[in-house]
Amino acid sequence: MPVMLQRFPMSDVTKQGRPQPTHPSASTECELLITIRPRDSAQWEGTAEQLRDEGLIPEGTKWPEGRASRYWDGGKFSYWLRRTRPQGIKGPMSVWLNGDYWMLRTSLTADGNEGCLPSQIYEARCAYENALWRKTPEHSIQCNRGWKAHQDDAFQSFMSKAKG
Repeated sequence: MPVMLQRFPMSDVTKQGRPQPTHPSASTECELLITIRPRDSAQWEGTAEQLRDEGLIPEGTKWPEGRASRYWDGGKFSYWLRRTRPQGIKGPMSVWLNGDYWMLRTSLTADGNEGCLPSQIYEARCAYENALWRKTPEHSIQCNRGWKAHQDDAFQSFMSKAKG
């Protein structure tokens, strides 16, 4: 589950492309929002400082301006950095477009950036392997042992005492 966002600082982008707070109250810390999609991606939302402090942004990365995005690959991961609408902010994009609130998404770089395809392949492979397992003698032996244990009154009595 994502962490709750409490406050969001807004800022202007300097000529160096780094976000800077516009006034002292804008530097109030907010929670870093993390969303994990198993076997797909992980996404962080927060200020530029938070993302840098977590070690998520490499040194020397040029921050995108306006609605632009930045993409890069590193090791086995692909990265996508852009501004995003802070939770609780309503109105047009112009309200938050130059603010200091960012989304960084990482995903496995697999087979030419096929997006969610690795997840779909993994799930299909698991279903296939499970179907094959159900046809093996080992599966039958395991099922028979489980059924015999379920029918054994002495064993069930022991288990109920062991559980308390």
